[in-house]
Amino acid sequence: MRREEVLLDNALTKRIAFIARLINFLEDLVDDAFCREIYVNEDVLLGESAPSSITIDAVGCEHDVVESARTFSREWLINSDVRRGPARVQLSSLYRCIYELYMKYLHPSMKQYSLKTYARGVEYCLALLFDGRGIIIEGERSKVVLPYFKHFLSAHTHPSGGALPSKVDLKTMLRLFIDRGLLYSIVTPSSSMIVYRVAPLTEESLNLMNRVVNNRVEVVLNYMKSFKWLEITLVA
Repeated sequence: MRREEVLLDNALTKRIAFIARLINFLEDLVDDAFCREIYVNEDVLLGESAPSSITIDAVGCEHDVVESARTFSREWLINSDVRRGPARVQLSSLYRCIYELYMKYLHPSMKQYSLKTYARGVEYCLALLFDGRGIIIEGERSKVVLPYFKHFLSAHTHPSGGALPSKVDLKTMLRLFIDRGLLYSIVTPSSSMIVYRVAPLTEESLNLMNRVVNNRVEVVLNYMKSFKWLEITLVA
């Protein structure tokens, strides 16, 4: 029997993916130009498509941030005209946008899929790519096996009724964050765990995660709660 598969490629997924690319683009600018802080214009959060221009206000930079922008715009598919000027949306606030858009538009669908999982024991997985395409795919009993591809948002249902990650989940989550992903979610009918970035991943935290990821799940989660670049949220 053919498993259910839903391809996603619409204004919403493109909007979320643009913000995800913009976050990583700004992180690279801050790192490359040694900036203390960076802001963007409010227009980046409006509308269904990427704006024609992006205004950045970089504070305390040691190097030319515009030159850095030319370098990283190609890598992160930022086709907008990037210029310097007054702006007031702080980079740190953009991470929350990914979480809020997921919760408002994508999480309700995953909750519905979690009811199917509860009834049949078959998991479903959502993955969004940086180019705005995505997929929701039906897996097997108690697992979803997918070839790995670079993506920034992942959510899957759990048949057990509990939203705590398994050891496999923790390793998959770590891989997502290593690849500059932003949000990982485990969904059940009664509760969900959403783990999302709120700052750039630090090398120190990455090394620690690699060392502890094979420990008991409770131990790894305790370590993760201490990371300043990560937020762990449990929702009904």
